[in-house]
Formats: sequence, C-alpha cells, structure tokens
Amino acid sequence: MSLLDRMMVMRSRIGKTRTISKFYTTASSSSDWTVSDPFSHTGCIAPYSAVNARSGVVYLGRYGIFSFNGQTSELISDVVTDKIRDILDTSIEEVAGAYHDNRYLMSYTSESTGASNNDRVLILDIVRNAYVLDTKSIDSFTNFDSGDDFGTLYSGSSESDGNIYAHENSFSRLVYRYKSQLNGGTSDSTYVGGTEEIPYITLGSDDAWSDSTDTWADSGSKTWAIDALTGYWYSPVSQVNASELDKLYWNETLESSGNVTFATRLGATSADTLTASWSGEFSDPTGSDISGETTNDFIQFRGTLSSGLWAETPIVFFSDNFVVKMTYKKEGTTGETSVLAVLETGKSGLGGLDLPKRLKEFNIFYEGTEGTVTFQFDNGQGDSYSFDIDLSIDPTASKTDHYFGTADEKIYVHIPSFDDVPTGRFWTFKISEESSNTWVVNRVAIKLDINDHTTYK
Repeated sequence: MSLLDRMMVMRSRIGKTRTISKFYTTASSSSDWTVSDPFSHTGCIAPYSAVNARSGVVYLGRYGIFSFNGQTSELISDVVTDKIRDILDTSIEEVAGAYHDNRYLMSYTSESTGASNNDRVLILDIVRNAYVLDTKSIDSFTNFDSGDDFGTLYSGSSESDGNIYAHENSFSRLVYRYKSQLNGGTSDSTYVGGTEEIPYITLGSDDAWSDSTDTWADSGSKTWAIDALTGYWYSPVSQVNASELDKLYWNETLESSGNVTFATRLGATSADTLTASWSGEFSDPTGSDISGETTNDFIQFRGTLSSGLWAETPIVFFSDNFVVKMTYKKEGTTGETSVLAVLETGKSGLGGLDLPKRLKEFNIFYEGTEGTVTFQFDNGQGDSYSFDIDLSIDPTASKTDHYFGTADEKIYVHIPSFDDVPTGRFWTFKISEESSNTWVVNRVAIKLDINDHTTYK
C-alpha cells in the first residue's frame, strides 16, 4: 500500500468546544472528504488537555473531564467536580494535560487563588477513581517513553524561571558515541579510529615509524598496528552529580585471544577524580553492575584492551548509538520546603447501596513522626466532618488517648460525638497534609450501622 493509499483511509477526530465529529478522508479526491454528524455532544474546551489514554482520548469538557472511546464520551471526573469549577475561565486555553501511569494529570490556573499562570495540578487516578491536588506551576508535559527511554514524565514551569522537572527519580545516562568525545580522553597504546559518527577504539598507535624511538630490532615480531599487547583508553573527567550508579555498557569484538575490561574512579572535583584510586575491573559489556561503587560528583572511565597475539586486537566500537555508556541516578535539588498532599475518594455507598448509614468509629492505620494529617468526610448533603492526627505522638506513651499500636504501626481511633453521629447515604473521604514530612496512611476501617428502609401502613 502506497503512502497516498494509507493517507486515504485515515479518519480524523475533530474536537470542537461543543461536539466531537469524525473527518472521513477515504475518498480519492479531497473535495469528496466529509465530516460526520457529531458522535459526542460533549466537546473539548481546552485543546492542550486532550491526550491519548488507555480507554480513549481524555480531555476537559465544559462540565468535567471526559473520555472519548471513538463513539461516545463518558464523564470520569465526578469526584473532582468542584475542582473543575475552580479553573479560571480566561485561562482555559492554557490548561495542559498528560496521561502517565494510569493517571490523568491536568495543570490549570485556579480562580480562587487569583494567580495569573497555571498554579494547580490535578492528578486523577482513573483506575481507583481518586485524585491528588498539587500546587505546582506547570504549563506543559511530555512523556519520554519510546525506544530506550525509561518512561519518565517531564514538565515545564509556568513561571519565568525556565525550569524543567522530572516527576520520577529516573535514570540518567553518560554516553560516549562520537570520535571527538573519545579523543577528548587520553590513549596509552590504544588508537581511536573511524569517523566522527562511527568511531572505534583498538590497540595501536598514531605514531609513524619515523616518529618512534624504537628500532627494527626492538620491534621484534610485532607489527606497527599494535605496539603493545595491553593498552588503555582514559575517558575525559565528566561531572554527573550521581546519587546512585547503575550499569556500565560498551560494545566489543574479541578475536581468538584478548579481552576488554573497564574500571571507574570518582571524586568531589575533577582534580580529586584524577588522583582517586581505580575500582576493580568490570567485564560484562552488556551491562556491568557498578551500583556498589561509592558515588560522587565527577567520574572517569578506564578501558583496558589486551591481546595474546601481535596480529590481533579487540575492538570497542559504535553500535546502538553508543560506544561506552553508563546509567545512573542524579542528585535531586529540593525546590519546595512544603508539599500540599490531598487524596480524595469518589462517592461510596460503603457496601450498603443507597441505604442510610451511621458512621460510628474510624480506625486509621498510619505511619509518620512529624506533621498533622487532616481526615475529612462529607455526606454530600452539606454536612462535613473532620479530625486531625498528630503524627508526632507516640502511641505507647498513653493508654487513655486516641493513639494505639506501636511506633512503627500506629492506629488512630476517632469516635464521633454521640450528639452528632454522621449520617448519610453516600460519602466522600479526604486526607490532606502540608509539609515536607514523610507519612503513609495504609488503610482506613470504619464501623457503621446500615439502616434498612421500613414501610408502615
């Protein structure tokens, strides 16, 4: 099938602000291409919010976040309706979306804060029907998830600082692939050959016979292609700011004898690196594990090439876009001193369908040593309740408070007031905390009464 033929069978989706239609381009002449009647009467009001997801195209509509499966649109954001209404109307076109790890992320400008740029990120877990609201300033997203990328989500700042953020502690790479990079190091009885785009390293020398102090008698049986049976290639010293080393790779070809190994050394400065001790030799070109080496800010590699015959040399060559490469994790820079963490569930009948429930006791199983977690619950009828958990309290210090368990497995028990027992058919639950502290809510157990309907005549 030719490229033109392939183009002719394409069908494009057209998302307008009120409808979604299909654009049929199957006809041989563009004058005969047609636009279908609307498949969905829920359009996309923010063009940069539309992204491909597992269930279809997820986008921001007039009254919520929707998923279009090719035929119809389905509302998937009932749990975050109030947050959708907080989007500043005049900044709708600045809303940006991304789909990553079964979550839909949407950055927007909050009307309630009075900000002029995107200052909120809504993270909707499509599988669990729960969300997190963050206070990051982001105006764009991109996924690095093709080829040999590690599947990391990146975002660009909506401020004027030009920052780019990685949303996961992804691996970084130090790659040597060009001849000029290899020549940036030093050689001892090794030779860097090939072209700029396709370089290689072998045993040998750039010297001509006229440049050498050797004599024919000194040369013995060796050829000038190899002037030693063991040679070394030293990489330039590179700044990596590594927090964790991972793997070291290279491409090699060995003949009937010989070997290629690599060693590393690291230091706090370039000068420190050049005087540091070398590691042991690594010998697996498909990925030597170097995670046991002590990390630092600067690194240098030493490649050792050896041969048992003067007429043979191992070759370290270019393939798969590298000659030598290392994967590692970089040190992070803290950009915030506090983080607003919010988890809110969707509406739940708590196992009792639409029957009224009386919530009588909460058991919160959690971890943490600093900060205050607020637990809030709402019956959807205008009644809202909440209580706080002080993470710093040792549950073993008293047997008369609300804190139980051990220092590692804490339990907080909340019993509502007898005069104000929470009652409702459907409930939403919200957990929030604002600090830079680490905490975990493992599970929540609720004791309740379900009131059956009774009919009297």
